[in-house]
Amino acid sequence: MVRLPVTLIESNKEVRESLAARHQHVLVDEYQDVNRASVRLLKSIVGQGERLWVVGDSRQSIYRFRGASSINMRRFSSDFPEATAKQLDVNYRSHKEIINLFTIFSNDMKASEGAIPLNLEAQKASCGAIPELLPQDLLCIPQQPEYRSLLGQLVLSTLSVTPQENIRLGRAM
Repeated sequence: MVRLPVTLIESNKEVRESLAARHQHVLVDEYQDVNRASVRLLKSIVGQGERLWVVGDSRQSIYRFRGASSINMRRFSSDFPEATAKQLDVNYRSHKEIINLFTIFSNDMKASEGAIPLNLEAQKASCGAIPELLPQDLLCIPQQPEYRSLLGQLVLSTLSVTPQENIRLGRAM
């Protein structure tokens, strides 16, 4: 769906200039889910990136099946050299416990390689509840030892209980 417009814009200077003049600023939310064709479309409209605003986190990319890649986040500065990257450091949606759990979990994610390190503060105070990894959550964790170790660290750090209590509660380590 994006290939034909990209081909038209890249090959037709009049169309490209018309679109660039029409769109003073372009905002892309969930940039981690764009594919290379979308990046080419953006470059054709916004040039070097001085009029481009994007929000994204490579750790949250879920559309790999349609060409999205965390590599696009890493290449952002070279794709749009006039753009300025800034980190959002306040999360307004989630409580502190969820932010802490995600920060721990994401440290070893492949998508974190080359990404801006997470340094999030939760605007919402503690909710008083402890996030849990339920048995059905464990099914999506790969069985390689490094993931099982990470899972054990997550369970221990979020539940603040001893390994014996985790075993008693039936949690995989």
